[in-house]
Amino acid sequence: MNIEELKYRVIEDVIVRITLDGSFQRANIYSKSTDIPEPRRTEFRSYLALELNKTLNRISGTKDYNDEDHYKIIQAFSDNVSEKYKLILENEKLRIGVSQKLINLYWKFSWLLKNDIIKPIHCPFDSIVIAQLPKLANQVPWTKMDSIDDYKALIAACHEIPAIHNSSKSIAEWELELYHGKNNYSIKSADH
Repeated sequence: MNIEELKYRVIEDVIVRITLDGSFQRANIYSKSTDIPEPRRTEFRSYLALELNKTLNRISGTKDYNDEDHYKIIQAFSDNVSEKYKLILENEKLRIGVSQKLINLYWKFSWLLKNDIIKPIHCPFDSIVIAQLPKLANQVPWTKMDSIDDYKALIAACHEIPAIHNSSKSIAEWELELYHGKNNYSIKSADH
């Protein structure tokens, strides 16, 4: 393996780690009724990494990819993972909220860290992003969201945000600015 291939693999590993950590940290995805051995959890995470990569390749290969396509991708991802791993998942399913977070976070960081990835059409929804959508103050938390219609409501609310509605910004660009503003750890030079 040459150094460029190695760099690409390291970047992919970082993206997967950030994606899984960000998607699982508050979601309680594993069944509480079963003791799930670490090798099974590792197998599950490896499967998710592979499926996320396949999903992004499918998205990238779809001409004129749009909201409806993305809803179908999220639902299919949730259904497929749920079917394969229902015995280890809470309530035997991977909820829509976790599925959207996995797909959207993986796409976001792939777009940021790789040169060949198209800009995401959506963003990873979490409590910080949802809090910016006052119309949805009573929205089900993303960790509990289990309906694609709830996800569609998030997208509709985003399209009404003035920073998106009155500009040429995409949802992904808006969320990137929001995220960076809340989590700005940039190193500042001694001159500033």
